Amino acid sequence: MTPRPFVLFTLFLLLSLGACSDKAKRDSGLLPGSTGGSLEVMVVMEDSLWTGEVGHFLRSQMAAPMPGLPQSESWYKLVHIAPKNFNELLRRSHLILLVELDSSNQARRLNDYWAKPQFMLSYRGTDQASLLFLLRSRLEEDVKALRQFENHHILGRIAKQKAPSSKLMKQAGLQMTIPANLELSTDREDISIYWSRNLKSDQCLMVYTRPLKEETTMLGGDILPVRDSVCQLYIPGQFENSYMTTEYRMAPMINPHEIGGAFALETRGLWRVEGDFMGGPFLSYTLFDEKNQRIITLEGFVFAPEIDKRQLLFELESVMHSLKL
Repeated sequence: MTPRPFVLFTLFLLLSLGACSDKAKRDSGLLPGSTGGSLEVMVVMEDSLWTGEVGHFLRSQMAAPMPGLPQSESWYKLVHIAPKNFNELLRRSHLILLVELDSSNQARRLNDYWAKPQFMLSYRGTDQASLLFLLRSRLEEDVKALRQFENHHILGRIAKQKAPSSKLMKQAGLQMTIPANLELSTDREDISIYWSRNLKSDQCLMVYTRPLKEETTMLGGDILPVRDSVCQLYIPGQFENSYMTTEYRMAPMINPHEIGGAFALETRGLWRVEGDFMGGPFLSYTLFDEKNQRIITLEGFVFAPEIDKRQLLFELESVMHSLKL
């Protein structure tokens, strides 16, 4: 049966009012607070796209395992939902990926569209091939932007209560947004160590410096030996003569990076305790501060034998990314 003109007009009016209402909220700053866990992405697309090549490509890129963890944990938790079920409550998700067939091809990044803080990636294509082309050409850079948003989102949450600055950070002119739950336990002029301990997990943040000598290589050849010597000295195990060291049976991954505007090397790997059976993941950044002729090392590591470690390590990553020289 053909819909009556009145019904079509009413439907159009309701949709228009909804759109105007959303725009009014954005303009007036009255957006509701966003919801959802860190690294949790609400993926809105038709079932046929999700089960086809488009969905397969998305999962291969965003649900791939985070490197440097003892067990497989995906980078992002993707929660798929069909557009017809994408209601007002779900629109408050703080990370949204919207993929839809449309009359034109377009890719956009949108901030604070239905809630605040919120980050949305929108891809529109005339067919599945067009959507795949958009995703293959844009997704990598867009996901980097999404990850930066998550870093800032976490920092915004923890910045209200910060841990005190250390002797090293004051003397070296370093600033980081360190949450209050990370307590300063070692406070020296050459090293700072912060710990957060509870019944299920331990998180540790280390900051230490050393001179940048002429013979120092930027290829990262001395990163792990220096790490092992620092951990042996400052991270003892629970038994006599036990201490933290690097787990070399799973080779750590070292890649170029940038922190605080300085060239850095990112190292992801596993640690273990010599003389004990403890272990877990670590993430470090080695910064080459040529202006001040020094090397700054930031490291975060996690011990959480009974729970997932991705979120705990990402929180430390966000803290380290807040560094300002």
